[in-house]
Amino acid sequence: MREENPMITASQASIAALLKEKDFAGAERAAAAHLRQFPLDAQSWVLLGEALLHRGYGETAGRVFERAQLLDPHAAWADTARAAVGQAPAGDMRIDIEAMLDVPRVTVAAAILAKDEIRCIDRCLRSLLGAVDEIVVIDCGSTDGTREAASAFPGVKLVTFEWCDDFAAARNAGLPHIESDWVIWVDADESLWPEDRANIRTAAGLFGKLAQLVIINAGVQEHQNGDAGIKYNRSRMFPLNRGLRYKGRVHEQIGGAEGLSARDPIGKPVLIRFHHDGYEPSVMKQKQKLARNVRLLEMMLREEPDNPGWLFFYGRDMLGTGDCGKAQEALRAAERHAPASPHFSRIAEVRLLLAFTHLQAGELEEAESACRRALESIPDFPDALVMLAEIELKRAYRLVQSAESRLRKAKDVYPSYRGVVEASPDSAGWKSDYLLAEVARFAGKQAQAKLMYEKVLERLPEYEPAHKRIARIEEQRLLLNGVPVRRSPAASD
Repeated sequence: MREENPMITASQASIAALLKEKDFAGAERAAAAHLRQFPLDAQSWVLLGEALLHRGYGETAGRVFERAQLLDPHAAWADTARAAVGQAPAGDMRIDIEAMLDVPRVTVAAAILAKDEIRCIDRCLRSLLGAVDEIVVIDCGSTDGTREAASAFPGVKLVTFEWCDDFAAARNAGLPHIESDWVIWVDADESLWPEDRANIRTAAGLFGKLAQLVIINAGVQEHQNGDAGIKYNRSRMFPLNRGLRYKGRVHEQIGGAEGLSARDPIGKPVLIRFHHDGYEPSVMKQKQKLARNVRLLEMMLREEPDNPGWLFFYGRDMLGTGDCGKAQEALRAAERHAPASPHFSRIAEVRLLLAFTHLQAGELEEAESACRRALESIPDFPDALVMLAEIELKRAYRLVQSAESRLRKAKDVYPSYRGVVEASPDSAGWKSDYLLAEVARFAGKQAQAKLMYEKVLERLPEYEPAHKRIARIEEQRLLLNGVPVRRSPAASD
C-alpha cells in the first residue's frame, strides 16, 4: 500500500486503454476482475465507475465513485463524477457490483475524552448517532455539567478517569471499556460530517480483514481564523485486537505495547471528516491549551530528552507562542536525533518548520537549506515547494531592491566621479533610467514604469526595448479593463 504495485499499475493502464477505445463492457469486466483481487485500489474503482456510466448504470456508478472517494479522500475528480452521475440514467440495479461493494460487518466504538466540554459535548454526541455501535466518554474531572450531559445521552458509557497530566494514560484507560472490534477517537469539540456516517463501519470492514495493520487517518476541518481546509493527518481509528496503545502526555501517538510504532502500521487517509472548532482563538484562550501543551511537552522532554517526536511537537508549539528561538533550538535537536529513531516519520515537517523559523528571521540561505533538506525527504512535498518559491521570491525582491540602490548611487556619484577610468555618461543617464523603469515594472508600478520608459524614449526615440515595454503595459491595462486585445509583436517580452 505504500509503494506502487507494478501489477496494479499495469492493470489500470489496460482498463484505461479499453475506455479510450470505447470498449466500455470490456473495461467493466477488466475493472471488476481487478477489484476482486485488489479491492482497496481507489483508481480502479474510478475506472469501473466510468465504464458503468457509459453503459447507462448511473446509480451503480454513483455507489462505485463513493467507494473510490472513500479510499481516496483527496480525489480531485469527485465533483465532476457527481455531476456526471446526476445527468446519467439510473439504469438497472447491478447486483454483481453491489456484491463487490459489500464489506464484512464490523462493530465500531467512538471514544471521547472530555473535561469541561459542556459547550460542545451534545453536538459531538449527536453527530455520532447511527455512525457507531457504542459511544464511550472518558471524563477527566469535569465540573461544568459535561458528565451529566454525557450520561443522560442514550447509549453512552461513561468512564471516570482521574486526570494526571497524561492524555495517553486517559485514552489507554478507556480502551478496556470498549466492546467493539474497532475504535474511532473523536475530540469533544468535533462533530462528524453527516454524509460520512456510513463510512466509519465501511472503512473498518474494508481494512479489518488485512494482515497488514492499518491505522485510519480521519480528515479534520479546522474552523480557525476563517481557514476551513481539511487535513487527513490525524490517526484516529484502529482495531482493538492488535495490542495498540497510546504514548505521550500530549500530542499522543499510537503504537504497539512494545514501543511507539514498533509494529510499523500503515496510516491510511479515509473519507471520514470532522468539523473542529477547538482552535478558535476564543476557545484556545479560555482553555489555555497552548500553555498546557507546552507544560506537558516540557515534562515529556525531561523524561525523554532525545525523542525527536517530542522535540518536533515542542518546536511547533513554541512557534505558536511566538518564541522562534526556542522553536528553532528544538527543531534542530529533532533533526539531529531523528536518524536514531527509524520509525520517526515527520522529518520533512521538522525541516519545513525549521525553514519557516529562518524565513521569519530573514535568514534566506538557512531557510533555503532547510527547505531543500525537506525535499530530500519527500521530493514532491507541496508545502516545501511553495516555501522554497516564497524564499526565492524574497531573494528576488532583495535583489531588485539592491539593483535600485546601485542604480540610484550611480546617478548620484556620477557628477563628482573623477576616477582613473572614465565613466560613460550613458551609465548614469538613459541606461540607469531604463533599468530603474524595469525595477518599477518588477514592483508592479506599471504607470510609473511607463512614464520612466517614455523618459528614456525622449533621449533615444528608437530604443526598441522601451517601446516593447510600453506596448506591453498598455496591453495589460486594456485587458484589466475588459477590452479584447490582439497582442502585437511589439508587446512581446
